[in-house]
Amino acid sequence: MKQKVYPPIEALLPHSHPMILIDSVVQHTNNMVECEFTISPKSFLFDSLINGVPAQAGVEYMAQTIAALGGLASYERGEAPSIGFLLGARRYHHRESCFLNGHRYLVHAQELMSDSSVAVYQCKILNDKNQEVASGQVNTVVASSSMLNALINNTEQ
Repeated sequence: MKQKVYPPIEALLPHSHPMILIDSVVQHTNNMVECEFTISPKSFLFDSLINGVPAQAGVEYMAQTIAALGGLASYERGEAPSIGFLLGARRYHHRESCFLNGHRYLVHAQELMSDSSVAVYQCKILNDKNQEVASGQVNTVVASSSMLNALINNTEQ
C-alpha cells in the first residue's frame, strides 16, 4: 500500500520557525491527525541540563498537531492556514520528565466535539517504543476575522 504524502508542515501551520515544533503529518482523517517530531539539540526549548525538552511542552506539541489538522483542510481548499488559539488543556499528564534527545515521538489528536469555532480534542504522545508518555484534553478556538480584528485593534467584537 502506498503511503500518503502530506504537504510540508510549514504549509499547514500559521507559524514560522523556530516556533514550529512538529516535523510532519503521518496520518489523518476528517477528525483525527497524527504528527511526529524528533528531539535534537536544535529543538526549540531544548535544555542541555536535562538532555531534552521539558515535558510541559507536550501541550504545545498537541496544539500544533491539532493546528495541522485544520491546516490540512485549508490546504485542500487552497487557502492559508487559519489562526487558532489554545484555550486550555485539561487532565494533562506526562509520564517522563522530558522529551529525550534523539527520540522520535508521535502525537495523536482525535476531535471529541466541535461547533462552528470551538473544538475539544483528546490527545496523546507516544515515544519511539509506542508507549504513551503524555496525554490530555485540549480545547481550541479558530479565530474569526472579527475576533482577529478586535485583538489587533484592542476593541470589542
